[in-house]
Amino acid sequence: MLKNSDGGLFSTTSPRSMNTMRSATERAKPVRRQMVSLAAERASGTSASIVRGVPVVQNTGTLELQGRVIRLFGVEGVRGRAARDFRRYLGRREVVCEPAGDSNEYRCNVDDQDLSRVVLFNGGGRAGATATPELRALDQHARATRLGIWRAGDGDDD
Repeated sequence: MLKNSDGGLFSTTSPRSMNTMRSATERAKPVRRQMVSLAAERASGTSASIVRGVPVVQNTGTLELQGRVIRLFGVEGVRGRAARDFRRYLGRREVVCEPAGDSNEYRCNVDDQDLSRVVLFNGGGRAGATATPELRALDQHARATRLGIWRAGDGDDD
């Protein structure tokens, strides 16, 4: 894991891009798909369920966006250093969140990165009850490699 320039926990390298760097064309494909998807949702009138904007981080599993509390899908968030690092990772970038099924949780993305994956990959929280097998595997990897909250002696979970 690479550390932020300020020494924070959250990697600027995504879990998906750890092994290979993608070309500009490959990076643009998900963005084009997302734009097509958003256009289709607008046409069908379901775009009201999408929430976007610059969030306020309450903890690593909960954001406040446009006055709404947004819980990240499959993540039990923590406070303290991990939340501060998550705040720095997000900076002033726009987050786009869509409801995840029938729960009150959301799948949120920033710069084509799933925030649930980012948090769990970096040991910034725990896999919650609704976590997929993929999210649980990311949580287990962070535990095994002692990243973030799993680092011995971190104890900063205020």
